[in-house]
Amino acid sequence: MSGNTVEIVASAKNVAKGVDAGKGADVTIGSSNAESVSIAGIKTGESQEGADEQAYGIFNVNQAQTKVYGKTVNVVAKGAKDTRAIHVANNTEAQDKSATLTIVGDEVCITAESDDPDHSTVGISAMSHGQVHITGNTVVTASDAIVARGSSVVSINADGRHYTQINGNVNFSYDAPTSGTSVDATVVLNLVGPESSWTGNMVVTWNGTPTNKDEYLSVTGMKLGLSKGAVWTPVETGHDSTTVTLGQKYTALNLLENNDGVINITDSAIDVTVEKMTGTGGTVNLAADLTAEEGSQTGRITIDEADANSKIDVKLKDAKMERNLTSDDLTAEEAKSLMAAGVDAAENVGVTSTVEEGMYNDGFRIDEEGATTSTGPNSVMQSTLELAAAAPLAINRILMNDVRKRLGDIRTSQGTSGVWARYDGGRLSGSAGLENDFHTIQAGVDTVPGDSSIR
Repeated sequence: MSGNTVEIVASAKNVAKGVDAGKGADVTIGSSNAESVSIAGIKTGESQEGADEQAYGIFNVNQAQTKVYGKTVNVVAKGAKDTRAIHVANNTEAQDKSATLTIVGDEVCITAESDDPDHSTVGISAMSHGQVHITGNTVVTASDAIVARGSSVVSINADGRHYTQINGNVNFSYDAPTSGTSVDATVVLNLVGPESSWTGNMVVTWNGTPTNKDEYLSVTGMKLGLSKGAVWTPVETGHDSTTVTLGQKYTALNLLENNDGVINITDSAIDVTVEKMTGTGGTVNLAADLTAEEGSQTGRITIDEADANSKIDVKLKDAKMERNLTSDDLTAEEAKSLMAAGVDAAENVGVTSTVEEGMYNDGFRIDEEGATTSTGPNSVMQSTLELAAAAPLAINRILMNDVRKRLGDIRTSQGTSGVWARYDGGRLSGSAGLENDFHTIQAGVDTVPGDSSIR
């Protein structure tokens, strides 16, 4: 199916599938010249009693091959208990030809929505050796941005040439009634540039009790790339015991490729682990609640293993992540304590922090060895003192200048009396935006007692 504009909308009370490709189908939608491709599965109205409620934008199973091309590609699912913008699955164990979805576009938007807050939504569902490959400026928005299991593969912008925005968790899901396969899968998210971001975390969920929890609930294939200012903001996750039949728990990030990426630890409830970090390192923005008890002022990131000479620059932020803490907020020892609580990195990772000067105190830097050095005299206070010292001298000069001018006026005056007024004003400026405005108004009357008076 091709054309300049392609629009596919499936609406149904029970099961709505915008694209339904199965049993070895080979489907191509759009082209590289297509301006817009839009695919939607929307559940409408009341379902029949006992019927399935499903809304899928693209449903691709059983070795089907679907390719979508367009300058703008939108895939949407709305309204059902089971809402997935994309679902790809082989529904069998490994085969020579896996069910595969490929999307290539300048702009790719994948959205799953539900009006019922009790129903979670899925952006990309990849199961049982299914594969999803997306290339282009990509935005994925759903409760679970990605759900994966059964040796499936999800790859977004592996080439590193586009921005990626992920809103939602990556969920490695075990489901005994429908699958029973291990949660392990390969998920590759490559975030490049300041426009790229991921707000979410890694979780393992389960419905039913697997025979071997270590085997069936373990993840080894989660890879995140952060480079050139791309941002990851982890969110809080559940921490259920695997003894319960239905639950959720956090799982570690297996591999982080970090080259000038940014990680936001926004709350004391955030506790994430990176099993291995490669690259040069990046920045951790660490929110600190200075009013909380010691030990619960910050969240935590743990880096178990890292490349040699990699670095983490810690920026200490206020509890709302609105500003950097300054030397007026905390001492060097307090800063070290927050860093130790918030960042636990492998020995070969250089962890440093620079705390900016406040209104009164000098800024300081904490190096990789924990030593503290001042970043110089406080420029705000220095400018204030300079301004305070300069003001009296400047005003005195202005006043003396007025006296000299007035005496000159009197000497040249031809009358015996006069009324006069004079205004002087100005502005003294220093660094850091310091300014002092001053105004002087003088008024007077001069009278010569007699003609013989000396002038």
